[in-house]
Amino acid sequence: MRAAMFYEPGDVRMEDVPVPEPGPGEVLVRIGAALTCGTDVKTYRRGHPTLITEIPSPFGHEFGGTIETVGEGVEGWRAGTRVVAANSAPCNRCYYCKVGDQSMCENLAFLNGAFAEYIVVPSRIVEQNLYEIPEGVEYSRAALLEPLACAVHGMVRTPVSMGDTVAVIGAGQIGLMFVRLATERGARVICVDKSSDRLAVARELGAEETVEAAGGVDTTEAVREWTPEGRGADRVIEAVGLPELWEQALQMVRK
Repeated sequence: MRAAMFYEPGDVRMEDVPVPEPGPGEVLVRIGAALTCGTDVKTYRRGHPTLITEIPSPFGHEFGGTIETVGEGVEGWRAGTRVVAANSAPCNRCYYCKVGDQSMCENLAFLNGAFAEYIVVPSRIVEQNLYEIPEGVEYSRAALLEPLACAVHGMVRTPVSMGDTVAVIGAGQIGLMFVRLATERGARVICVDKSSDRLAVARELGAEETVEAAGGVDTTEAVREWTPEGRGADRVIEAVGLPELWEQALQMVRK
């Protein structure tokens, strides 16, 4: 099969490799669509401490596809089923899992290799985070389940109510998902980004106001001016991942 193989930052090669075989508890999925995550871009640029465990390494983790074969002991799944999977699964035994912070699990099982014709889904992910794609949903849309789940989890952990003012920093895929989810909760949303094109999409998804972070614009002041009495947003969601923006978010939020 053809597969993208990661050798080092900036060096990813399309190669012919054997089709992997599923082990006990695993399933082999024929890829229908694979998406490029921000983590993939970062990995391409500078590597990754946990996703890349060998060189060369399979690459990519957001996908939708069809089960080709199932490994020994797999129950509830059969060949021909359209599926999507999260890119990890917790151990459910460490401290963080026991207190309900599974995303902080110290022993996560990872999945990697979606930029290929086939991928093997590890047994722990098969058990916990493999899902059937509903009829009528395209592979490319289903593959968004994993990043969407991250945004939904964030909203579950964030008490956003109708009428709240919510500032979203960053209009990438995750930021735009937060814009839409906050809007669905009845919040008034302002979105900040450097790209006018991305901000246009944010408006389409429900943002009432946008701020283009360019040309010396004081984005913190712009957000505060938009809020009632200039007191700051009720909630600020930072969806870029830069430390300087974490600090800026604290300046945007009300007391």
